[in-house]
Formats: sequence, structure tokens, C-alpha cells
Amino acid sequence: MFAGFFVGASVVYIDSFTPLHDAAPPRTPIEHVVVIMKENHAFDNYFGTYPGVDGIPSNVTLPDGHGGFIAPHRLNATWTWDLPHSRDAMLQSYNGGKNDGFAIAAESWIPGLGEAAMGYYDRHEVGAYWSLAENYTLADRYFQSMFGPTIPNRLYSFAGHAGGLTSNAIDLSGLDLPTIFDQLEAHRVSWKYYTSVGPHYTPLPEDLPHIRANYRMVSKIVPLDH
Repeated sequence: MFAGFFVGASVVYIDSFTPLHDAAPPRTPIEHVVVIMKENHAFDNYFGTYPGVDGIPSNVTLPDGHGGFIAPHRLNATWTWDLPHSRDAMLQSYNGGKNDGFAIAAESWIPGLGEAAMGYYDRHEVGAYWSLAENYTLADRYFQSMFGPTIPNRLYSFAGHAGGLTSNAIDLSGLDLPTIFDQLEAHRVSWKYYTSVGPHYTPLPEDLPHIRANYRMVSKIVPLDH
């Protein structure tokens, strides 16, 4: 049910292409690619009632771990408690493929939180997202790369795997993974990585030793307001 998670709050901006040698004219008018990564929301939390999607099943309820059941319900507030998103909590939610452990995982973390885990928004609260879905493409079976929190999934976004990391480890000096940015550099495709500045740590490409040692690549990792 609530089995898809958005991850992150950073932007990869891939700009114009500069070929190594004379090349044929591009076959597409696309000049820029922007990837925005967000986190900690299930597909059903934002789009579960969007028309025509594989969203919230009719008449579904999930066990709360205390002998009761909780039905999906519309949230009337834009702020709720943060739900657990560790690897263990996600495996508990997934429950071997049954997808029925979301309320139990939340209740195991903070009693009473199962209600929030079963809540969803609709057009009234997330109208901008629904507008994007109406005008572009909405993938209702797109899932995060692995069961785990921010940092390993962020590594997946630019390195294709997390090097075995399953938790929000701060020190990434032992991981020196090849990234998409290395490929862009090798093919002379210009790019930038925009990141928010705040008290919460998120992994950056420069946390990988070989990128940290490359001034040219580090200079392309900039705050969002640049």
C-alpha cells in the first residue's frame, strides 16, 4: 500500500552538452535536465486518491499492532509527526511483501503514530504536485532504490549503489564510489549539484574522497540560491 518513498532535498542540474569532437546535431530539443529529489513521503500519501493511479485500495485497513485496525484517512493539516524511515522500519512496513506493516512500524516508534502513517493528502493540500501530475507524467510504481534512510538512497541517486551502507552514517570517507558526475566530466557535459543549507546533514558528492580532491568538481556543488 504505502510502499513508495521519496528521498532527498537536493537538485542535480545537468546543463548544456559540449562534445569531445564534432558530433551530429542532437535529436531532441532538450537542453537542460533538472532532477529534484525529495524524501519521506509515500506515493499514496500524496497521490493515493489521484484518478486512475494504482493508489489506495478500496475498503482497506491495516493492523495497528494492538488488535485494532486503521483505515486510510485524509489529513487536515500540512504538518504531522515525522514517521520512522530507518531500514528496520521499512522492512517492518514491507512485511515480506504483504505491505501491511506501516501502522505497526509507526506505532512501534511512537505510540499513537499509526494514525499519521495511514493519513494522506489530496489536491487541497498538495495542489502543486497534482498540477504537475496533470500536465506531465506520474509514475505510480516508482520506488526508492533500497530500504533505508536518506544517505544510502542519496548515494544511489548519483552513484548507482550505496557501497553497502544501510544507515545515515556521517563519515563517508571510506566510500569512494564512481558517480554520474565522473561520467559527465569525462564526456564534458556541464553540470551543477544544488543543495539546501541548514542544520540537517545530507550527503554531497564532495563527501567522496576523489571528488573532494578535485577542485573543479567541488566548485560545481553550490547552495540553492546560487
